Amino acid sequence: DTGVWTDADASQIELRVFARETKDPVMLQAYADGSDIHATTQMALWPASDLGDKEMRRRAKVFNFAKIFYAIVKTLSAHTKLPEAICREYGTSWDETYPIAHQWMKDQEEGEDWIENLYGRRCRLPGEIYHTWKHVVNCRICYPIQSGAADIIKRVMLVCEAMGFDQALQVHDNILMDGKVDFPPELDHICPEIHTPFNVKVSPYWS
Repeated sequence: DTGVWTDADASQIELRVFARETKDPVMLQAYADGSDIHATTQMALWPASDLGDKEMRRRAKVFNFAKIFYAIVKTLSAHTKLPEAICREYGTSWDETYPIAHQWMKDQEEGEDWIENLYGRRCRLPGEIYHTWKHVVNCRICYPIQSGAADIIKRVMLVCEAMGFDQALQVHDNILMDGKVDFPPELDHICPEIHTPFNVKVSPYWS
């Protein structure tokens, strides 16, 4: 290797895809203003907290990702180390902060036996004959988000390959390239409907 790595991290890509899918105005406005959903959630759930408090931001991130993937209160409690009763209250506050997103998730309790992602690609859902109703609903919510995010990353990687970048590794929303790479800013808009900025770092180390 060259001794230098370029790490491109797609910032909050699943939350951005979720905001696009649900059309929640609070989420969309936060991104339009250059803010982020973790900060919005932190201020909604813990208004007296400091945005620089790493533990409070971690909790906000846990709530965001748990909620958009329809986690139960027990899961929230396990990951935040907070009592279930408190997590239930915070969960209600999250629903009230993002009411359109919350309603979209409730609407997914019924629907087709397939989903369609932001590129129009369809994915069949698991059948209830083999899985619980809750599992199928979770898939109806998760599949559009995760497949949409995955398709964006795949398209970015194809462009990187065409440009001759030496892609050493891809992990979730990170693309690791060998050498110092001038990552094209236009890749932040590879999906015209969503701004998916990449945080790019150059370092002799990667972890």
